[in-house]
Amino acid sequence: MFCIQCGTALPDGAKFCVNCGAQLGGASTITAPGSVPANTGTKFVDAKCTNCGAKLEVDPNMKKAVCSYCGAEFIVDQAINNYNVQMTGNMNIGQATINVQGLDKGNLLVRAASFETSGDLEKALDYYNRVLDIDYNDAEAQEGASRLKEKIENFLYFDEVVPGIFSNDKKQVRRQSLSIIDSKGKEEVYYFNNMKNPRITMGVLQFEYPGKWAAVTIGGHKNEEILNFIQNALRGIIPPCRTM
Repeated sequence: MFCIQCGTALPDGAKFCVNCGAQLGGASTITAPGSVPANTGTKFVDAKCTNCGAKLEVDPNMKKAVCSYCGAEFIVDQAINNYNVQMTGNMNIGQATINVQGLDKGNLLVRAASFETSGDLEKALDYYNRVLDIDYNDAEAQEGASRLKEKIENFLYFDEVVPGIFSNDKKQVRRQSLSIIDSKGKEEVYYFNNMKNPRITMGVLQFEYPGKWAAVTIGGHKNEEILNFIQNALRGIIPPCRTM
């Protein structure tokens, strides 16, 4: 089976393209019975989706990929480690392969704190979760994971002032929502999964939303980028958080 959008070879039954993220089915795929992917010289390795847990085969040279089963974007080395921990009890850190039974939690916590300080929130969360895989009751890892999940959920991808006739509103985009905050601090939140038919009309962002009698219309200069962000978020593809 092949993605008709980018031509990537996919396992039979895949719901999303691992390369471009296109949702599959019907005209989105081409199935050639008995055919096999062309030999590209790439050696694929086993991995496990960090979102749904499906077993995957990934190109270890890629930084990111999309799960062919749930459509979530994942970091390739994390998915490989996810598989190794489950199947062999081994974890890859740098160039070393370490057995998780002998891992030093203190070192993993230091790595987590280091990534958090440098602003790589998702990598820091991954290391806190590695500690919890070893000892779920570790208080420092529990606190760190909870703190970072909240930071990631509330991370601002777009923060724009929208000039108006009588006031300046602020438009903010987070992981799963768009907020409009007026000059008095009143906030109205629109969740992506409740939006219908998001689009750009005459340069403004529009969408239908429950409880609204007409399309919600929002001005600003970043609407094309925000529309693209919303469409990707609905497919489970969200850019990494970087605080620096």
